[in-house]
Amino acid sequence: MIDYQDKLNYQGIRFKQKVIPNMINNFQAIDSKSFQKSYNHIATINLFYSRPELSRFWNDYLSWSISFLFKAYIAVSLGQNDACNLLLRSSLENFVKFLVVAIGKKNAINDRGFKDNNHILVINSWPDDELGISSIVHTFQTTYNNFSKLSHSAIKLDKNNLFQYFDKNNETFKNDYLTSMNKICSLSKDYISIILYICRPSFKNWDTSDLTAILELIYKSQRVNTILKYIKK
Repeated sequence: MIDYQDKLNYQGIRFKQKVIPNMINNFQAIDSKSFQKSYNHIATINLFYSRPELSRFWNDYLSWSISFLFKAYIAVSLGQNDACNLLLRSSLENFVKFLVVAIGKKNAINDRGFKDNNHILVINSWPDDELGISSIVHTFQTTYNNFSKLSHSAIKLDKNNLFQYFDKNNETFKNDYLTSMNKICSLSKDYISIILYICRPSFKNWDTSDLTAILELIYKSQRVNTILKYIKK
């Protein structure tokens, strides 16, 4: 009789001693510049979210959106690209609801309908300004669809060799990491643009040097100057 528990004990030890260390080694091999670029994006969101003077603009949907964004960051750092896409989709779902509430349409929210909620934003009258909010909300549906599609593009599982699956996942780590981090950076910039728009009444009173220092974490000087002119005018 096959001792299945003994067999799985061996596999469990191998997973713990080989697969997980390989994931960590893959992450450690990512160059510092690429890592810091992506980290700056999520950290900048947190810098804004943690400021007491901005708390009056927040609601639970933003808290959930940021939480899912951070979880996506952790997932891709561990090589879990498909999980990252699902988490980014959940983050975007909640961010759209946050924005719907922010423009005074809370009662129109469909708890299970992203398309309906995003449509509220698409038909809203946005100012034609430097932040480009109208253009951003018009991309959300396509972004959401892409996250849904990509989350189902999993590596084919070999039923007879579980560890071959783990090895393939590790082999594609670098490309998956860079691709997913680009998505995180892009989505984070969209979030930050909208946060700058929503919180502009408060940002107008901020110390310019403080706001500049934060924006320079992710934007080039020309873009920083453009944003500052918009906020302070």
